[in-house]
Amino acid sequence: MFYKLENGLSVYLFLKKNLPLVSITMVYGVGSFDESKQEQGVAHFLEHMMFKGSKNYSLGAIDLFSHVSGGENNAYTCKDYTAYYHLLPKDSWQEALLIEKDRMINLDLKQGEFDSEKQVVIEELKMYQDEPQEILYDSMYESLYSKSGGYFHPVLGYEKTLDDMSLEIMQGFYDKYYNPSNATLILIGDFDISSAKETIKKELSKFPSKKIARSTNIRTYDLSDRKLIKEMEVEYPNLQIGFPSCGFSTKNYALSNVLDEYLSGGKICRFYQILCEENDLVNNVQSFCDSQVEGGAFFFNFELKDIKDSSKVLTLIYQELNKMLEGAFNKEEFEIAKTKALSNFYMEQEKLDDYTMSLIPFTFYSKNGEALSEYQSLEGLFKDITESDMKSFVCEYFKPSMQVLGIVKDAEDEIPNIFLWEDMK
Repeated sequence: MFYKLENGLSVYLFLKKNLPLVSITMVYGVGSFDESKQEQGVAHFLEHMMFKGSKNYSLGAIDLFSHVSGGENNAYTCKDYTAYYHLLPKDSWQEALLIEKDRMINLDLKQGEFDSEKQVVIEELKMYQDEPQEILYDSMYESLYSKSGGYFHPVLGYEKTLDDMSLEIMQGFYDKYYNPSNATLILIGDFDISSAKETIKKELSKFPSKKIARSTNIRTYDLSDRKLIKEMEVEYPNLQIGFPSCGFSTKNYALSNVLDEYLSGGKICRFYQILCEENDLVNNVQSFCDSQVEGGAFFFNFELKDIKDSSKVLTLIYQELNKMLEGAFNKEEFEIAKTKALSNFYMEQEKLDDYTMSLIPFTFYSKNGEALSEYQSLEGLFKDITESDMKSFVCEYFKPSMQVLGIVKDAEDEIPNIFLWEDMK
């Protein structure tokens, strides 16, 4: 069920009564995409501060409530939105609703907590910068998208912008974006719909809202620096290929999931067979697709056994990509990929927390309250995807001229011979 309160708050109610549990999530339509230059990192930083106390819930009260109730809570920030999540026994969700109400309208941002948590966030940023894949992920977004667009900078921001950030900047960001018209409440699990609607109306409909215009940041491509070489202490070199990808849609979501399974979904996938089994050149392979409102990125990541084999690895990868552009898929592996994507879809519905995490993006990206039907349509899409569908998808988004290529190597390693797809001889 989907409806809106008079103040603009969107509400989804999904019954799932196989276990006496309820998940309650508040999603705000703001992420790093919406940040100005001086705000870079504030959306994620504010996510941390949302646990530091509000008018009726002091520092530590939210975690204490989850612990005493036998539940859990968490939050995350992405480029398009920020989500706050609780998983609780079914008789405890009303208190979580009051928590979300209070920190939506009564967050108490204190200078001391702000200064202390700033150091925590900066340390988190440094921790991510010690991971080769994270370095390549952020660097590739910076190469794919121009500085004038919101997808250029990392969700965590930069150390300088975080260090320079003031409490006033965060307060302004909170005041602008954290209000009912920019929020979606999602209730999933074992509850009574009539009672839930009454409680939600009583607690959340009376405080005012204001209209929020999404940031004027737009998706623009840069691609001026398409070959990246980064140095850090690593045991094995890390090679990554990226392409700007599709904006979120249910069909594209299904296609990208099947493609992910086909290329990197275990030991029978294409890249593993070619690069690990047949040629023993890499330790592991991964692929993943980021889809946002305005687009995203598709990445392939490879842990190389020897940096001297970089050019051979790239040649084999590009040869396989060329086959896909021609529609030449391994039929058996393609069907296995579809089956695995469908199985994952079924399995994520078994646990309430996994089910909630799967539904959240659909509640944000789907139009007219069709999140559940869009999500459920994945079953048919996974079954019906053809090699022709996948060829069209690959041809649209995997363009050699739009590729970026990066490698993280140890400082003592030689500079590798890496080349772009369009330069393959």
